[in-house]
Amino acid sequence: MQTYLVRLNEAQHHPREIVGIFAASSDEHLADMIDECCDVDSIEIADLGAGGLYWSGPVEVTLPLTYDSETGDGLRLPPDPSISEDWHQIFYDADTFWRALEPV
Repeated sequence: MQTYLVRLNEAQHHPREIVGIFAASSDEHLADMIDECCDVDSIEIADLGAGGLYWSGPVEVTLPLTYDSETGDGLRLPPDPSISEDWHQIFYDADTFWRALEPV
C-alpha cells in the first residue's frame, strides 16, 4: 500500500490546492478514491512514504467517530493537525516530484 499527497494541477482554477492524502493498493484504487471528490484528470500526485498527521494537544474526539447518515454529522476530523517530520519536506519543498495519475 502506498500513500499519496494529491493536489489540483496547474490547469485548474485553484492550481496546487490540496485535495487530500490517500493510501491505495494500486493506481486504479487511487483513481476510484479521487473520483469521489474531483475529476482524476484535474490532479497530480506525490508519493508520501512513511509519515503522518498528528494532533499535539487534546482534540476532544474519541474513536470510533459517530456518524448521522441523515445530516452527515461526524465526518470531520479534528482541526489543526501537524505534519510529521517525514512528510514535512514533501509539503514544503518546491522540488517535490509531482506527476499526473496515469489513466487506468
